[in-house]
Amino acid sequence: VNHTSENVHPENSLTPVCGPRLCRIHFAQTVEDLRHKNSASIIRQQLCGNHQPVLLVFLEEIMKKMSQKIILVSVVFSSLLFLSLFLTIFSTNAMKDLATDIFSGQGFAIVEKAQGYIDGNQFERFTKNMKRPNDFFYETQEVLFELKNHNECAYLYTMIPGKGTDFYYVIDASDDPSLDESENEEPGSIFDATDDYEVLQEVLAEKEIRQTEMYFTEEWGWIVTFYGPILNSSDKVVGIVAADYLVADFLQDIKNIRLKMFLVSAVLLILAVAVTIFYLSSFFKKLFVVNKAMKEI
Repeated sequence: VNHTSENVHPENSLTPVCGPRLCRIHFAQTVEDLRHKNSASIIRQQLCGNHQPVLLVFLEEIMKKMSQKIILVSVVFSSLLFLSLFLTIFSTNAMKDLATDIFSGQGFAIVEKAQGYIDGNQFERFTKNMKRPNDFFYETQEVLFELKNHNECAYLYTMIPGKGTDFYYVIDASDDPSLDESENEEPGSIFDATDDYEVLQEVLAEKEIRQTEMYFTEEWGWIVTFYGPILNSSDKVVGIVAADYLVADFLQDIKNIRLKMFLVSAVLLILAVAVTIFYLSSFFKKLFVVNKAMKEI
């Protein structure tokens, strides 16, 4: 532009008359005005002569602010998400520990009572010939069945070691012995103790009650088992009494808690994505306004 021309008025000149900071202010105000007036003459009046550097500075400021907001939102929601996942894992383990503690008290108690009801000497004699149940067998089976029913125990039975990891059932009091179709195992039936073999060996060696970890079976579901030694008058281990507890209800509670926590995590994740999209949308709207203003110039 020829600034010496008499037809050119100073107010229409595009010669820079302000510093970079003032130019940024003018440009920002221009963009704001364009949202309402959509007039390129506003930029001609307020934008300084060399407007491209000012535009770059303005865009850099927008990008910097939006980046900070996006990072802040990402950090906050990522923290909430990880916190939710941590609480899910923590609550699951806590529920398992709680279930183990609750059943431990019941399991140890019922095994100790069963030990008191079983005569070790008669038990040892009966194991020598289990094909012919005697009075001791029937009386003990009935007493153990009553004990089982009063303690919410799923299965209560006795056994002796066999070959390898096999054990043999002796007195099974898991079902009502008075029923014609009782599901109690017959004396001498094989019990595969592969999964609990180490625990059983500890019971035989240390003569103390032991319990297993919670484990899953296709036939019975989740179970925790308590084993205790049967001793004769010589303090010799002549058999083992076992009590099984089904923990399906507790594990169902655990699954429900886990599901709720995962739902919370999913909601937080969706909310984080939504907020991020909102800020990105706002950012691109500003770029659209700037682009439109530049085209009108």
